[in-house]
Amino acid sequence: MRIREAETKREYQKVIDDFDTLGYRIVAGQQTDSTKMKKTDYGGIGAHILIAVLTAWWTFFLGNIAYLLFKYFTAEEVLIRLVEPVPKQE
Repeated sequence: MRIREAETKREYQKVIDDFDTLGYRIVAGQQTDSTKMKKTDYGGIGAHILIAVLTAWWTFFLGNIAYLLFKYFTAEEVLIRLVEPVPKQE
């Protein structure tokens, strides 16, 4: 799991929006200081075609379903945290 930190609320919201645009979805409810997001991934079309050509006749597409589930459950996750900067002491 990757961790992305933001120092302001505005930057925090922007990072969430950026990851949403890249195809990530919020997994755990958005909290005040952290949000867990996961990439939606069902595997590449080329890989599905290759698996279908090699195994569909014998397995009735079970290979494709197994590959889809594997990619879905092992997709990349990112945790976005709001880290308030520590005030400088003089």
